[in-house]
Amino acid sequence: MKKWIQLNLLLLVAVVGIFSINRPVNAKAWKNTVPTYLRGNWEEYPSSGHAIFYTISRHRIMAGMTQSDVYPYKIMQTVKHGHYYYIRGYLSLGHVYMTFKFKRISPTKLITPKGNGGATILHKVKHIIQFY
Repeated sequence: MKKWIQLNLLLLVAVVGIFSINRPVNAKAWKNTVPTYLRGNWEEYPSSGHAIFYTISRHRIMAGMTQSDVYPYKIMQTVKHGHYYYIRGYLSLGHVYMTFKFKRISPTKLITPKGNGGATILHKVKHIIQFY
């Protein structure tokens, strides 16, 4: 009877071990808030007539361009992967999910990559001024 229990326990440990080996280990830790050093008002530099800007708070990210509409995204997930921060937001208007990608290069500068291989440099500002 004792050997039967030991055999079953050994078999159970082997099966659990096989299933845990096949599961990938993920070092990323998703959170639903933004780190404090990414929060604030960020504006494209050099500032042009239609500069891109972001206002990042703990649970919201506002993305837009000067002299146009601003869209408030609710932050669903935030992760740091390598040197980049990925912020996944949800816009209830149209039920849109969007992922923002930022790289912090100094306490007052961020880089957000463009689709064509370039990048936009963002500077931290105290206030964003909208002209209509």
